[in-house]
Amino acid sequence: NRESIVRAIERAIERGVKVRIVHDADSFGSDYVKEYGPSFARLVSAGERYGNPVKLTAVNASGIMHNKFIIINGEIVWTGTMNLTDNCIGRNYNTFYRIPSEELAEVLTAEFEQLLSGLTRGAKQDVTSDKIIDVNGVGIRVVISPYDRPMDVLVEQIRQSDQVIHFAIFAFSDENVARAIIQSQAEDKVGLVDGMMDGQSWYVDEMLQSGGVEVQPERWDGKMHLKLMILDNRTTIVGSTNWSANAQNTNDEVMFVVQSEDFAMANELYFKLLYERITGKKLSLGELQNLAAMGAGIIPIGMISAKE
Repeated sequence: NRESIVRAIERAIERGVKVRIVHDADSFGSDYVKEYGPSFARLVSAGERYGNPVKLTAVNASGIMHNKFIIINGEIVWTGTMNLTDNCIGRNYNTFYRIPSEELAEVLTAEFEQLLSGLTRGAKQDVTSDKIIDVNGVGIRVVISPYDRPMDVLVEQIRQSDQVIHFAIFAFSDENVARAIIQSQAEDKVGLVDGMMDGQSWYVDEMLQSGGVEVQPERWDGKMHLKLMILDNRTTIVGSTNWSANAQNTNDEVMFVVQSEDFAMANELYFKLLYERITGKKLSLGELQNLAAMGAGIIPIGMISAKE
């Protein structure tokens, strides 16, 4: 429902750009229709007005079509944790990445085509085949729910860590992932969690704290909507996937395992800035200098605070 994004898509339709959208079925359901329905209706109307029909598919009435990815011209992928809403852009804490890669676009387009045809969860075919995509020397592994079992992949990556585990997460109920963090040989284990989720009976915050993991809940107006883990300053795990049984078995999700020290550093600096804001513990001069050196193109300030 972000007005600037709706307008931009309307203008693309007017230019003749082919627009196809898959959204969660509840977006047109009784709970959501007032807030999100008008945006979809405007795009369909624009397609009719300009003789360029918009293909719109609602899926996953039982689970959640929880993906957040955009494919442009089969060349560029935008993806991360951010919904295209006023709340996610103006209030919540998210990451969203622009990845120029025809190969990544091809894989996600294959997944998109299945969703567009109405196939979800177990009815889909595996389009990743555990492929590692090379993007300018950076290895990206695409992990799609449910067939790639993202929680198992997350545990596998955590077990390889022996120095640092930093994470920021919205919903976290998977005890296998929590146990892997606790049992890891890494000495520096810190998590930032959503204040509304912290303390829920199903949340693993107490389990983590009892296992020696530092857990810091945010208390802001918006949500800690991230699904981010940085391991040993070289591996970054990002995407739409919360760490739960639903994300693994019920929802349609995409998670990425990125092997890059530069990418990990960019996310690590963002993590540290959020840690400073939550705890009041100030970053060192060196950390601030590194943050400045990264530049707004890698860590857009809009992801950190709407006001700034």
